[in-house]
Amino acid sequence: GGNSNGLSDEENEVRLRQTLEYLISSGVTKESVLVGLGGSNGSSGTGQINLDGLGTVGNVQDSPQLRAARWISTLDRRTLPIPKPKNESNSGLFDGTNPNSTPQYDKHEYPFLQRYALATLYFSTGGGDDQWIFTTGFLSSWHECVWFDIFDIEGMASDPNTRFVFGVVCDGGPNLSDGEEEEDLVGGKQWVVTHVSLPPLNNMVGTLCPELKVLRYLKELHVQLNMDVTGTIPSEYGSLINLNTLVLAYNALTGEIPKEISNMKNLEVLQLEQNFLSG
Repeated sequence: GGNSNGLSDEENEVRLRQTLEYLISSGVTKESVLVGLGGSNGSSGTGQINLDGLGTVGNVQDSPQLRAARWISTLDRRTLPIPKPKNESNSGLFDGTNPNSTPQYDKHEYPFLQRYALATLYFSTGGGDDQWIFTTGFLSSWHECVWFDIFDIEGMASDPNTRFVFGVVCDGGPNLSDGEEEEDLVGGKQWVVTHVSLPPLNNMVGTLCPELKVLRYLKELHVQLNMDVTGTIPSEYGSLINLNTLVLAYNALTGEIPKEISNMKNLEVLQLEQNFLSG
């Protein structure tokens, strides 16, 4: 077919449906966020998701989550296998309010979830609307562990040779030497995201998505100096129990600081200044 992932429209429609069924049944994304925006979309009451009119073509009102689901299922050239929907026998349902309810995934689910969560972050902060100045490789067909760029920023460090990595860092960090092939970098290992550091002053517009809660190995999250990042800090981030650094300073976040942050037993650095937060 003429689609970027090489599959036919019919195959992609099946993949999109399977993706939405998985995301909803696993509790990763609320059903109302994915299919609750059109008049006829949503549950038919039979447990089947009614996708009439959703298609694989985007709609201006689509949520960031739906855009990410459509991207990973129908546009992404990696064409990852879509996990089977959860049911009582294989459930690993998310409950962000209970820090002890870390869902169990099999090893086939996590790469899909990790890539979906990062795509949702991209769409929820304006990346899909050409807002980001530096995309740092987000939504490229490369493995998400190489969604990063290296910046030389004058005045940001005392040593002029300091280089800053912005984007996604996995499993102890990328090798910064030039000429690395992707396969050398990612190898046969299941690489997991440990750091997400988005560039400051990157013209990001939108909100922080709760889906980052699935990045269970995340140690550092930096989103700062983007004055059009609004909304609240998702309480779901309380399930990021390996997080040691949370930097969300100099944005325009509002609402109460979620009490669930106290679930982050490893948190050492918390920077939330210069927002409009209470609590």
